[in-house]
Amino acid sequence: MRQRPWSSGPAELLNHGLGHLSTEDSDLNRRLAILSIDNSVEVMLRTYLSLPSRETGIRVSRSELREMGESFPKLLERIEELAPNRLEGVEWGILDEEMAAQLIALQDTRNRVAHGQPASLTWRDLNALHRLNTYLMDRI
Repeated sequence: MRQRPWSSGPAELLNHGLGHLSTEDSDLNRRLAILSIDNSVEVMLRTYLSLPSRETGIRVSRSELREMGESFPKLLERIEELAPNRLEGVEWGILDEEMAAQLIALQDTRNRVAHGQPASLTWRDLNALHRLNTYLMDRI
């Protein structure tokens, strides 16, 4: 994964989640992994969108960031609209139809976990989430 100064926090969250994937298979480790891994990509997208325009070449107002709230789909859509050059090489047809749907479904699962609701998490789902987030982080 490429490391840029602003991406160190999201990368730490991603690696923390990966640490839970590489330890004992338990409900607790799966819940902690999804929270960290999913949070990493949201933090990365939000951080990128809030960087100064001289760094990114894009401009997003604070009010627009607030309007996006914690909506992962809105953050992902905004990156696609404003920074397509950061996503060169991304097969958007694949991402839109398969990966984005999977990310959003796992995001919903993560929200249930975060709010103490029952959710079924498999290692396969978490590994897929980790791969997808790494894929996006490498390109943003």
